[in-house]
Amino acid sequence: MRLRELLTKQCLEENPIDWLSHVHPVATVRASESLTHLLAEFLERRVIASLVLDEEGGNVGWITMDDVTSILMGEDSPSSFQDIS
Repeated sequence: MRLRELLTKQCLEENPIDWLSHVHPVATVRASESLTHLLAEFLERRVIASLVLDEEGGNVGWITMDDVTSILMGEDSPSSFQDIS
C-alpha cells in the first residue's frame, strides 16, 4: 500500500478504508538480473525494494533502490551485504 493512496482516500471519504483494495503485490526479481536492468525495473514499477529469487523461485534476499544505486556508484560492494539465508 502506498501512503499517498491511503491518505488521499482517508481525506476524501469518510467511509472505512477497504485495505485489501490497496495492497500491492511484492515486487520480485531474479538473482541473475543485471543491476542496470534492476534499476530500470524499480523506476518503471515505481518501487523502492524487491524480493530477490533464485532460479527455483526460492528467496535469496531483499534488495533496495539504495543498494542498487550504491553499487552502481561504487560506494558498496556486494560482499558488504548481509546474507539472510
